[in-house]
Formats: sequence, C-alpha cells, structure tokens
Amino acid sequence: MESFFHDLTGLPGFQLLFSRQSAVIRQEMFGELLRDVGKLHKISGIRGAGYRTAMMANFLMVLHKLCSSALVPTSENFSKVSRISDVITFMKNSYNKVHSLESLARRAGMSTSGFQQKFRSLMGTSPMNYLLQLRLEAAAELLLMQRDSSVADIAERTGFYDGNYFARCFKKQFGITPTRYRKTVR
Repeated sequence: MESFFHDLTGLPGFQLLFSRQSAVIRQEMFGELLRDVGKLHKISGIRGAGYRTAMMANFLMVLHKLCSSALVPTSENFSKVSRISDVITFMKNSYNKVHSLESLARRAGMSTSGFQQKFRSLMGTSPMNYLLQLRLEAAAELLLMQRDSSVADIAERTGFYDGNYFARCFKKQFGITPTRYRKTVR
C-alpha cells in the first residue's frame, strides 16, 4: 500500500489536492470522475466476494485521475489561476445574482478577453456558460427539494429573470421541461 501512496505523491496534482491551496480540475474530467465514483457506489452496494479489492482498485483509479488532472499553477500563471479560482468560488456563491463577463473579468483583475481565454483554457467552457450550468444545477435541485415553490419562483431564485429563457435552457440541458422534470424525477 505504501508503494501506491508513493506513486501518487509523485503526481504533480497530489500536493495541490491535499494542501490548503486551491486546485482546479479540468472540467472535461468531471463526467469521467462522476462515472468512476458511481462505480464505487455500485460496488459498495454489492458486497460480494472481492468487493473490497474492487473498491480499492476503483478508489485508486479515481485518486490517480484527480491527481493527474489537477492543473498545477506554474510561477508564470499562478496568479491568473488563483484569480480565476477566486472568481469561480464567487460564482458558486452568487450564481443567483446578475453577473456580466466584464464584471467577472474586473473581479479577476484581468481584461475581458484575457479572462475569457484563461477561464476557457482552465475550465473547458466560457465563464457565462459555466454560470449557466451552476444556475441550472441549482434549479434542478430546488425543483425536487421545494415542490411547493412554483417553477417561476425557482427560476428567479437561481438567477433566471425570464421564465421562457429558463425553460428553454433547462430543456436543452436536461432534455425535459422543468415542470415535467419535477413530476418524473423522484
């Protein structure tokens, strides 16, 4: 087991992930990591012969992917990565507020084009699309948790001030309208 740990500590993202520094994981890895974590969950429910070995193997695979996909800031780009990370935290905490690309770039202390380019290179998507995804994920969760709230109320509380725009975005993301989503997903 110690040899596995030693191998992992040699990956550039290991120290970053297990320190107090902010780590940025490439967005294109999220789906893959979620599937791998889903496999872990499935294996833990089976508890058949060899499940512990299978869980350890899958856990180490997830840990390896996390460590190898972490973007390690170099001295040249540390400042920009740190500022982008701060903006991402800000977006997660205030997704329901109105944000413009310009205001997010100002918060990062960067030009609009530089911010957008750096954000896209780190996250694999534009800042405004990332914000849209945050809002849609929050809306989907609230639709299921707060069934007494109207769809329009949830849309507004998650930063959508046009109900039709919200419904179009939601359907594009989830393949189903918000109302139908609420009725069919339990």
